[in-house]
Amino acid sequence: QLAGVTEELKTVNEVLQDETIYAPENKSRLLETLKKQGQLQQRLDMLEEKWLQGSEKLESN
Repeated sequence: QLAGVTEELKTVNEVLQDETIYAPENKSRLLETLKKQGQLQQRLDMLEEKWLQGSEKLESN
C-alpha cells in the first residue's frame, strides 16, 4: 500500500509541475488534482505512521 500511494502521489505531483494545468480553462482539473494530492498525502502520512509503529513494536521484542 505504501508504495502504491507513493507512486500515485508522484504522478499527481508530476501533473502539478506541468504549467498548463494552471491555465484558467483547467481550473476544475487543477482543483481536483490539488484535492487528490491532499488526500494522498494524508493517506501516506497515516501509512507511514502505522509502518513506524509496527517497526518500533518489532524492535522492542
